[in-house]
Amino acid sequence: MSMYRQLWLAMVTSIMIALIGSLLASTIAARSYMQDQLAIKNADNALVLALTLSQQQPDEILVELAVSALFDSGHYEYVEVVDPQGTVMISRREQDAETGVPDWFIKVLPINAAPGEAQLSGGWIQFGSVILESHSRFAYEALWSSVLRMLGAAVLAGLAGSILGRLILNRLATPLDAVIRQAQAITHKRFSSIDLSSVPELHDLGEAMNSMVQKLRTIFEEDARKLEEIRASASADPLTRLPNRSYFIAKMQKMLEQDDANGCSVIMLHIKKLAQLNRDIGRVATDSLLLDIARIVREISSGEVASLAGRLNGSDFAVLLPVATHPAEMANQLIEAVNKQLHAYSSKDYGVCASAGTFGAVSDITAVLSRLDAALATAESGNMTLVLVTEENTIYPRNSDEWSTRILASVAEHHVKLATSPVIDMNGRLLHMEAHLRIKLPQSAEWLVAGEFFPMAQRLGLTARLDLEAIKLVLDLLENDRSAHVMAVNLAGASLADQEFCLELEKICASKVSLLPGLWIEISEQGVLDYYAEFCRFLSLMRGYGCKIGIEHFGSRLSEIGKFHGLGLHYLKIDPGFIHNLDQNPGNLALLQGLARISHDIGALVIAEGVSSESELQVLTESGFDGATGRAVRLPLDGR
Repeated sequence: MSMYRQLWLAMVTSIMIALIGSLLASTIAARSYMQDQLAIKNADNALVLALTLSQQQPDEILVELAVSALFDSGHYEYVEVVDPQGTVMISRREQDAETGVPDWFIKVLPINAAPGEAQLSGGWIQFGSVILESHSRFAYEALWSSVLRMLGAAVLAGLAGSILGRLILNRLATPLDAVIRQAQAITHKRFSSIDLSSVPELHDLGEAMNSMVQKLRTIFEEDARKLEEIRASASADPLTRLPNRSYFIAKMQKMLEQDDANGCSVIMLHIKKLAQLNRDIGRVATDSLLLDIARIVREISSGEVASLAGRLNGSDFAVLLPVATHPAEMANQLIEAVNKQLHAYSSKDYGVCASAGTFGAVSDITAVLSRLDAALATAESGNMTLVLVTEENTIYPRNSDEWSTRILASVAEHHVKLATSPVIDMNGRLLHMEAHLRIKLPQSAEWLVAGEFFPMAQRLGLTARLDLEAIKLVLDLLENDRSAHVMAVNLAGASLADQEFCLELEKICASKVSLLPGLWIEISEQGVLDYYAEFCRFLSLMRGYGCKIGIEHFGSRLSEIGKFHGLGLHYLKIDPGFIHNLDQNPGNLALLQGLARISHDIGALVIAEGVSSESELQVLTESGFDGATGRAVRLPLDGR
């Protein structure tokens, strides 16, 4: 029973007790009054009868006639005349008179009025005594009628009091409920403000709670700002703020060397004679030029989904692209735009050259970098603008239309499946199995990993179809495979903005409610921030089904981490770019320790992605991480 219902019942009970007590007191007082009045009436009537008869020299016949006449008026229970020796001379009594009042009422509240008695005499001779008692049925009827009226008034007063009490409690309950929900949310590391109540005491309480939440939010944002500074110093170029060589190579290595690697396309851009240019136009102008080039590289590369622009050293920039992307077109755009910017700073013959290539999954990133560097050297020495390292992979469709047709055909023909990889806690126990979607394109015997087709699916707006297939496969696995207790599936942020996807997802969830507590759903940090409002609605919906919601590839946009404050996320998976060579990178270590602390502050588990060595795993354990996935992570032998 809720506190408000208890308070309301207590209030109603108090009102009813007060009203019943008042009713009883009034009834007893009325009975006493009527009893006294009947006694007085009895005495007066007896005296009047005795005086009247005494004045007429009474005899037995006259007295009997007078007594009969008085009794026949119907107002008396009995009238008697007794002689001086106490013998009854005349007696008139009414038997079993109907009162119209319940018997239990008469038994509970009897009216016992004293009978009236007066001496009857003839001259100086005492004739006898007159004894009479008025009929009490009129008193009972009056008292019963009075009780009914008072009871009706009490019921109405009780109803009015209970309604008024309910209104008062409702006025108090709404803001108090808000404070209670806010306090409960805080215990789950969700910090949100509430509207202040007009009730003074609750206004002060709400204001104090909001102040506490704001203070916690300020502390959280301050920690996030410090983490962003650490991240920038550890993974970003100091001048251009693009990812530095270490972070870029870590991301590239994940796409080439991890167990689920699918390859990548790479563009390397080299500014010729940068040292001479610096002497010609000065350091300030050179820094301004490099900032402009960084902006150009960032803007052009952002047109491709899942791309990453970085600065490898003073004169070299690079762009990392999904493997299905043909890099030559973007490389030519970059060369043209950067050359134009160079000419705006100097009229001398300065320029850029580039190398580009597409690489499948390999075992050693060093070989890929060597080939790109050699191609770049060839371009610079041979006065060429672009040298391509590899030929296009013929297993991929040639254009967007073909990609769209073949992806949709794969879904329609159910040429989709799941691959799984374990995510464990730091004690080696299984947290969940992470599901990765694979598709086989028509007229192809090869299964493509997500990195090979998903960026193109994002560009073509097909992620919703693929995500629905992934969810169906995961739920089927949870339903039919006893060893699959907890599964995680990756969804695209763009899918959350697709109304048909949301409606279909609700139907699926409604039909598989019992399986949903075993479903973990994760969305990339970029997807969440790009579709933040849609993600918040999705989070509320799926958490209601018992699903656990998390964010993957977390850490690249720490300046916006305040948006995750108060959402009630279950876990964060830290981007592998921060994990690469962690044991040899003190800057990343400080960042990861901060990320672990701030994740725990919002009540979320913190899990490392792309862990490739036991030494990295050991450092993560010491840094406060809750789990890990990657090449160094293996499924426990007992499956738990």
